[in-house]
Amino acid sequence: MMELHESGQIDVCIQYLEKIYDFLEAYADIQGQHDIKVAKNIIALIGDIATYLPKNEGVKVKSTLPYVEQLIVKLQN
Repeated sequence: MMELHESGQIDVCIQYLEKIYDFLEAYADIQGQHDIKVAKNIIALIGDIATYLPKNEGVKVKSTLPYVEQLIVKLQN
């Protein structure tokens, strides 16, 4: 994400956001509840996406879905 942002090509990934978030949610359901490292990486990627695309409404919605909140709570425990 940072490289896309720094090179001015962050908009390239917008067309893939829905699929990226769908993948992250599915992977969180499969592995994220059992593997702390996976949960951390999912939250880190979601945080990066939200940081570099703060005005994108889809990102705002997808970044606050219940599974994201559940992973954050899991990491805080």
